[in-house]
Amino acid sequence: MLLTNIETLYKIVSMCRLYYHICTRIILLSLLITILFSLNSCKNDSDSHNDKQAYTIGEVLVTDDFSKDLSYWISEGNEPEIIDGQLVIDANTFSTIWLKPLLLGNVLIEFDVTIIANNGSESNPGYFGCFAMASDPANQTNFLAGINNRTENFSRYDNLNLYHIKFGCDENTSIELIKYNEGKQTIQVNLNKSKHNLSLNNKYHIQMLFFSYTIETNLNEQQLFSYKQKQPYTQGQFGFNLNSIKAAIDNFRVIHLRMPESS
Repeated sequence: MLLTNIETLYKIVSMCRLYYHICTRIILLSLLITILFSLNSCKNDSDSHNDKQAYTIGEVLVTDDFSKDLSYWISEGNEPEIIDGQLVIDANTFSTIWLKPLLLGNVLIEFDVTIIANNGSESNPGYFGCFAMASDPANQTNFLAGINNRTENFSRYDNLNLYHIKFGCDENTSIELIKYNEGKQTIQVNLNKSKHNLSLNNKYHIQMLFFSYTIETNLNEQQLFSYKQKQPYTQGQFGFNLNSIKAAIDNFRVIHLRMPESS
């Protein structure tokens, strides 16, 4: 009888030890997960803060209020006009007007745009777009020399390297960031059914920031997206790209963004 009680007691003690070890490990694992989560949250907050403070506004590289001529620009497709001090582009299908100066490094591009008319359809929706950091692997020394080969043939853009930021107009409610790379197009941001599409006869202020690994786009001082990538394009041409719309552009500026000074 005594032996039986001792064996029972031994089993109870063994089970208690087992439960103790299991509970201890669960508690330690929970603490570890909590610590890792806290550290990651702090890191993300720090990264976000650093992104906002990672640059200072530098000199204005290009400015055009379209009060004189179009000497800064060269077109593919419909010829643009200056009307009442604004750049007016009437794109029956698609049309691009390129900024002649090459953009290098970290820049902020900003301008005002008003959509005057939208001739798009359900099968061919109208949009207002921008090409940025564009280069041509087939002509690395003179990108603009290939313009005549691309006129009225949008598929010829496929082999370029560039970013394409597209704003849906009127009933087209999508906003996209697309990267062209060696013949492949990758949608990096897709804001479908966005509330920030461009409606007719309203003036919008658009800012596009290309800094280090980050692409950021703002509409009327409100951030639409901020996207980080591993292999960014760091130089290239900028251009307005329109499809089946008529738009007026004004107060165009390109501003250099400076890296923070080391302490």
